[in-house]
Amino acid sequence: MATEQINEKDLLELRNLISTNSQIDQSQVDNVLLTRFLKSKKGNIQQANTAILNYFNWRNGFLSNLPVEDIRYEIEKRKAYFFFCDKNNVPTIIVHSGRHSPSSPDYNIERTLNFAIYIIINGLDLARMLVPNVQKFNLILDYTDFGLSHFDNPLTKRATDLLETYLQDSVGSIFLINYPWLLYGLWKIVSPWLDSETRERVKWCNLNELQAFFDADKLPRSFGGTNDWVATDSSVGLENYPNFNSVLKI
Repeated sequence: MATEQINEKDLLELRNLISTNSQIDQSQVDNVLLTRFLKSKKGNIQQANTAILNYFNWRNGFLSNLPVEDIRYEIEKRKAYFFFCDKNNVPTIIVHSGRHSPSSPDYNIERTLNFAIYIIINGLDLARMLVPNVQKFNLILDYTDFGLSHFDNPLTKRATDLLETYLQDSVGSIFLINYPWLLYGLWKIVSPWLDSETRERVKWCNLNELQAFFDADKLPRSFGGTNDWVATDSSVGLENYPNFNSVLKI
């Protein structure tokens, strides 16, 4: 959403409220962030102010108690990692849904959620650097080897609640590839109840269609691209953004 769609007077009033709060890192506050929260609260300045304060409290709490071992454990699974940018320079996260196994004896929902938060915060900070007027990241959801045993409703609900509470409007496009037809069938049932903006973000693609949004050297070979970089058990791909310095040190 463009910032001009929000009343400039409301933006200024919200910024003045935020500027008096010592708990908020003022360097992280800009019109995109203010607009995001004003939009989510339907223009209510006081509610947007409270939501922004809650966001920074949540973010700072995670940073100050970084669950390093949880994150390292999940990185080794190679379920999710960053993979360069789309044609609009929006950073992209690849998620391999078939590598997530909630029925595994060592599965821990809190550990998985901590890893998701780690990825999301890095995604937001990276987007703020690369596309400051947009500040969103893309998701490519790869459903290779995905079956019913990989569905994780509790995690989905927790992650959805997290996005709705702290991270409204932070996801750009969601590309789904190699998906089972059952999943697409469910989408056809529920999508009419979603708003048009959400529906437009979700893109069901074959690999040829995916290449319309990404240059070949910004896609892995397994997705029809020409890039040979592969995730390792100690990296989520942030090294591919040379000017980015993550605040999450693991």
